[in-house]
Amino acid sequence: GWQLLPIAQQRQLQQPFQLSQQSRSGCALTLQPVVTTLQSARQWALLSQQWQQDQQLSTLALCFNPPQFVDSRQLACTEQSGVRIRCQAQALLPIVLQGHATQLIVISGSGHASYNNGWLQLPVHADLALLRHEISHLFGFLDEYPLTAAVASDECVVGRITPNLLFSKQDLTAYLQHWQLLAPQVVLTAVNTCQQVKQPAYRVVAADSHLQHYELAMPALYLQLMQQQLQQPQLLMPVQYYFAYLARQQQNWPQWQQLMQLAAKKGYPAAIEALTDFHQPEIAPKMTADSQPSTN
Repeated sequence: GWQLLPIAQQRQLQQPFQLSQQSRSGCALTLQPVVTTLQSARQWALLSQQWQQDQQLSTLALCFNPPQFVDSRQLACTEQSGVRIRCQAQALLPIVLQGHATQLIVISGSGHASYNNGWLQLPVHADLALLRHEISHLFGFLDEYPLTAAVASDECVVGRITPNLLFSKQDLTAYLQHWQLLAPQVVLTAVNTCQQVKQPAYRVVAADSHLQHYELAMPALYLQLMQQQLQQPQLLMPVQYYFAYLARQQQNWPQWQQLMQLAAKKGYPAAIEALTDFHQPEIAPKMTADSQPSTN
């Protein structure tokens, strides 16, 4: 399928490209696109071109590796419209073990997109607005539409600091301090994110955003908070940490250690802590409740 692409697109996909003029000295994060078909390869070529032309997204210190192909039969992504796309994680393990990227973007299957602990999952017809929405989750932004009760019970916690939502107006002072903002920069506006658990939630901007309806504009404050986090990219979960969690579920401790070492090499604090505990005498590998990846 690769050979059927126009020569210009082949060259574009084979070359890594840097998406920020502000990060010529290096990439804060490096993402690995994964495609399974000619169609998904063409879609990625289009998305990458549109990203570089976008006035907001092109300012982020992100780089994308050339896409890697995975056999669609091995990845076996679901094709159900209206349902979150599910794929076989094991098929992605060789790419994760290479350690060349901090996050994955998988373009395959049909259904709803998602972000899961360093793994962005997009349908083959994904447009730039949908990619922008899912990339926002990488930075810890939460949806501003109603979450399911199960997800809301995990996410909607008073005192928790997220980039875009507060769960109590009493948390505003802590929010401003954490993000180094001034009070006039924030306009608390009620949203329905936590209505399934009857918990208030307030976004920090007045206008509806791309996290409520993904086609809408991304607020300038949200872009600022993303850029701020890219000053400390080691605090954003790498995909190797999530795959270490999967290895732990399978009691595969050699693979757990290998993946955790890759995550620690990228500076992720929870991975460094987990390896420290692993090397303590008579302490089995573990993940604390605070550092365990979510399954949302």
